[in-house]
Amino acid sequence: MGEPDGLITPHDCWLMLGNNDDARMAAYHALFKDKLNQPDIDHIRQSINTGLPTGNEGFRQTIETALSIRLGHGKRGRPRKAHE
Repeated sequence: MGEPDGLITPHDCWLMLGNNDDARMAAYHALFKDKLNQPDIDHIRQSINTGLPTGNEGFRQTIETALSIRLGHGKRGRPRKAHE
């Protein structure tokens, strides 16, 4: 709320928003002036509900490579037995 607090150290990102607290607060509020559209909200909710990250295909592949995991939904049920 713009009131100083001895327990809080300003983060570098906060300090880069402006030359003084009033300018920083105005810049910070401007970051959130636009509302998300409904498709974006739905996409974020789906990601939260499924536990999957939100992002494009390239982002998904980067996460899969970095973590050595496969993201997404696999086929339901156990794998079929191989016929000899």
